[in-house]
Amino acid sequence: MTVVLEGEELADDGMLIDFKELKRAVQPLIDLWDHATIADAADAELISAVERLGSRIFVLPYATTAENLCIYASEYLLENAAPALVERSVDSVTIRIEETETCYAQHAVNLRDAVCGQGRSDHCRRDPRNACGKDELTGGDRRTRSESQATRNG
Repeated sequence: MTVVLEGEELADDGMLIDFKELKRAVQPLIDLWDHATIADAADAELISAVERLGSRIFVLPYATTAENLCIYASEYLLENAAPALVERSVDSVTIRIEETETCYAQHAVNLRDAVCGQGRSDHCRRDPRNACGKDELTGGDRRTRSESQATRNG
């Protein structure tokens, strides 16, 4: 999984975000997925089999496609770190998951629209804690993309 954060303003420390802050935000999700079977909530047979084996399992609320994993990861990041990211002037979050060396899916979210729903950067910069009164995340500008690249050997 690759996480890309974009923003136009650097903080006083000369960084968009310290990698330690990003790792702190993403690590709990990585810990949930690491060495776990990721199963669709609708796949009761798989869930039961993995539980019988005593293996680690993470149940996703929808099909376990790379696209859906990207969406889940971006929503996780927004729910758990959005105020801190907005405070650091992060404008967008892109999650990329590679299935193979040449195939990947990625999902991008305009962070400021998703956090406050106002679509106004100045509004969010004034109060990253959602002065607009919206506690829930809104749709914002979200794009999901899948790509496969053909390669030739030799």
